[in-house]
Amino acid sequence: MRCPRCSATLVGVLTPPGRVWDCPAGHGRFALLGILRGLVGRGALDGAWKSAFWGNPGQGCRCPSCARTMAEVETAGVRVDVCRRCQGLWLDRGEEQALPRPTRTEATEAGLPQDARTTLAKAQVDHLQRRHQQGEPIGDAPDEGWKQVAGVFGLPVEIGVMGTRRTPWATWSLCGGLALVFLATLGSGLQAAIQAWGFIPDVPFRHGGLTWLTAALLHAGWLHLIGNLWFLWLTGDNVEDALGRRRFLILFTAAVLAGGLVHLMGDPRSSVPCVGASGGISGVLLAYAILFPHAQIGKCWFYGALWLRFPAWAWIALWMGGQLILVWQQVQGYTNVSAMAHLGGAAAGAVLALWWRNLRIDGGG
Repeated sequence: MRCPRCSATLVGVLTPPGRVWDCPAGHGRFALLGILRGLVGRGALDGAWKSAFWGNPGQGCRCPSCARTMAEVETAGVRVDVCRRCQGLWLDRGEEQALPRPTRTEATEAGLPQDARTTLAKAQVDHLQRRHQQGEPIGDAPDEGWKQVAGVFGLPVEIGVMGTRRTPWATWSLCGGLALVFLATLGSGLQAAIQAWGFIPDVPFRHGGLTWLTAALLHAGWLHLIGNLWFLWLTGDNVEDALGRRRFLILFTAAVLAGGLVHLMGDPRSSVPCVGASGGISGVLLAYAILFPHAQIGKCWFYGALWLRFPAWAWIALWMGGQLILVWQQVQGYTNVSAMAHLGGAAAGAVLALWWRNLRIDGGG
């Protein structure tokens, strides 16, 4: 879970009533209502809960667990943020101290034996985490309107937003660079650029081997470009945040080269230019699934009537199955899409993500 104020990863702390989640920078604390009953007076908590449903709540911060907008309410003279879905409260710095303490009777009721209290707290936290990580197989549309629009057009979206510790400059630069190259070659010069700088297996070392990289900058049309940019933007920021910019760019480049190598091995005599950043993006997708296996990916069906949610690992498993079908179609000559390049890039991304997964990345990386 992330702090809604600074996006830092919250730290679990076991207090006498149970586990709470603190911002390491001291911006606040997130806890379930049942846990807070041992720290805050019941009247204040009940008042906050009732006001969240039947009062006139304002818009609060994002829930650290489900990322939905919390209800901002006033109770006992203090404004707090309440998540009606997760039944949790976010308390900014100083708000917990400003709320009334539990009475002796309330403290006695909250005073469970240590083993039972720890078990109860763990069960509540585990339930909250499962609810956030696994989601529901069929759920509501995302809160954000732009995601609902993207879903109607068949694009997958993240359900809830994972915050990042740093600005994803590398991801944004790659997206901007790919778009600029496409716009610069758009029109009559596109086919000439593809012929000149695309990767051709029959002559793999044209221009001193530069076409292994320049092919990733070229795209055959608007749909090709938009699809690649969407998946890079969807997953790249979190992968870059986890690995750091340098490792992220190394992973992307290695996936591009691995995709070209597998494409070459699959059809070494082909004279058809292969273009697109799909190999590199496939590597980023596999890294995303390995680093964030429980991130929720939503897919819209029937033009918004139904939303399906998948954890990232299941979404990538379905994607891999589709790529294997495409490989068969590619071998049979039914498609011009190089699924072999996708699988080569995915393999490189998976290897590097597994290698770096347990490293603690600090700073700009």
